[in-house]
Amino acid sequence: MASTTRNTLDTAEVLCFLGAFSLGYVENVACTLVPFTQDEGDIGASVGILISGRTTIACVALAIYSTVQANKLSQFVEDMVVPAAENAGIAPASIPALLDGFTTGSFAHVPGLTPRIQEIATIAYQTAFSKAVHIVYLISIAFGIVAIGGALVSPNPDAMFTTQVARRMHGKENTTMVEAEKEEV
Repeated sequence: MASTTRNTLDTAEVLCFLGAFSLGYVENVACTLVPFTQDEGDIGASVGILISGRTTIACVALAIYSTVQANKLSQFVEDMVVPAAENAGIAPASIPALLDGFTTGSFAHVPGLTPRIQEIATIAYQTAFSKAVHIVYLISIAFGIVAIGGALVSPNPDAMFTTQVARRMHGKENTTMVEAEKEEV
């Protein structure tokens, strides 16, 4: 995603889909395997630790991402949008109202704003926003490396998948399973 721009929408959509699909797959594997890799008495605590850890990491990541994006966006707006708007012909006194227009979505109260100035300023703002998001995506690589490391040290759950049923519900037995277990003995 860090390689996309405002002009490469198709690439951004494909990368977003692939990223979301991959994240969903990894998330489902983790949520499915945790109960199978723990003793029966520890399943509740294990799932609780998984959810708490996931929530904590998400909160930390969100704080980092939003802080970096806000700081970089304000820097890039000053470096890109303000000069572009001034070069397009807007008065320097109208710049604060123009920047407020990007926040509120309304440019009705910007004195001296023409459609051409608004188009130039909007393109510059989109570019500034894109550059700020690029940095956020580059930071997310660190979280990806930690996640891959965690996946590599995860236990192999194959030995946990057996025909043993730890607890039967309501006294009912699976007669097919019982017969198969008797034949094995």
